[in-house]
Amino acid sequence: MAATGGRATCKAPECGFFGSQNGYCSQCFKSRNSIIRNKMSAARAAQERTQLELITLQSQLEANPGMMAAVEDRLLVLTMDLTRAEADLAEAEAEMDEFLNPAEPLGGGGADDDGMSEALRRSMEEETLPAVRRFSASEPELASALRTMLAGLVIDDEEHGLRAMAETPPVFVVPAFGDATMQALVNKLLIDEYVTARTEADDAGVLNWRRSETGASRAVVLHTLGDGNCLCHSASLLLWRVHDRTTVLRSCIASTLMPSSSSDAAAATRKRIDVALGIQEPSETALASQWDEQLGLVMTDHGASLRAGYLTELHAFVLANVLRRPIVLFGDHDALLAGMVGVYLPLLWGDPGLTSRAPLVVLFNGAHFSAVTTVQGTSGGERRALLLQTKAGTLPPRFLTPDEHIIADDLLAAWLELLPESEAYGAPLVALDPLSAHDPVHVFDPEASSASSLVATLQRQFFVTMRNETSAASATPVAAATPRDGQRAFAFPDS
Repeated sequence: MAATGGRATCKAPECGFFGSQNGYCSQCFKSRNSIIRNKMSAARAAQERTQLELITLQSQLEANPGMMAAVEDRLLVLTMDLTRAEADLAEAEAEMDEFLNPAEPLGGGGADDDGMSEALRRSMEEETLPAVRRFSASEPELASALRTMLAGLVIDDEEHGLRAMAETPPVFVVPAFGDATMQALVNKLLIDEYVTARTEADDAGVLNWRRSETGASRAVVLHTLGDGNCLCHSASLLLWRVHDRTTVLRSCIASTLMPSSSSDAAAATRKRIDVALGIQEPSETALASQWDEQLGLVMTDHGASLRAGYLTELHAFVLANVLRRPIVLFGDHDALLAGMVGVYLPLLWGDPGLTSRAPLVVLFNGAHFSAVTTVQGTSGGERRALLLQTKAGTLPPRFLTPDEHIIADDLLAAWLELLPESEAYGAPLVALDPLSAHDPVHVFDPEASSASSLVATLQRQFFVTMRNETSAASATPVAAATPRDGQRAFAFPDS
């Protein structure tokens, strides 16, 4: 915001009048307020309209249960539409709250670097900075465009009975900075330092177990939205830097669990999951009940509470297939007892050559899924790596058939890249950035994909915003993904 004669000008672009109301001039304040209120009204109208149709359809089903087969697809669409409308309403309400109660800027022009650094350090010590800063906050319109584009990346693979993503960008890695203040600020806003510290403590032994011995990268937990859809949020945040507010990933899970065809692939999927759920030679009634329960979790939004049904290990397995890459799920003692902890391979694809060997890492702690990544430059070796072991033991591969359990080690080696040191450590040490000659999912060059280009721009803009707010010209982020084949994927050059 420019200053003229001691008074700040309006924050609206190309306005030039003095800003007197939350940084806006009177006219721009009214205009902005009207725009946001219209967004809220549109989202609320969509929510009410969808709720009404759902109630009507459910009433018809109660009167005539036999029509379920004819309307189940419409029920799925309406449920997802309702979740999306509620997410849009929540986003508009948050935008209005930020508009009416703007946060104080982290720094302003004109202050000397030493004074700015000292002020930032003091403010961080006093816990006066915001607890979380999302990537989407730096460019809301760009984030919205990216979410819209993600729906266009969904493919229907009838051969394997899956609704999946056609491509994904590299996983986010917390970059290293030359400026300690900038690094501390970014870490504070992105990393859930409390959960990270608690899970890597010796008595917990969940994350970073035996790290000093293995030279593995330091795993950190990212702040992840907790609303019942946190499993999908974790994956979306790691890959596309935005939460799954439009339920693209959740919809894919639901569609895979409710296949419209009676293909061999769909039957094989159900059989594999039945075995994993412990349903031995189930009756048709018991089978339908189990599937209705699991499908209900992924489709339920618990009324108007904006909290979706909580997802389980079954949904983690399906999500690994939706994303066409393994998911490594760490967890606390409760997660271990619940059977959540393990390695979820995208086995429904049948051929590792159709998937990526670069895994996503997720933590289940305190009944909440959180995205897990690493910090640039913390690996003891040349490559980012993670030991698939906790204090409680080695992470097992999940959702295997009885025949696959016999060759579990071979399956891990086929679907992941295990480093040679694994044998010495007595547990798999997995490369987080595999150097495979062919990866049909991973888009390493941002210019090769519109979605990946948006991701790179959004991520870069976030750090540029952070740098501008701290006025630390030396804080230039380095590549946020490990170089591959000489490329610095998703790098952030100085500008």
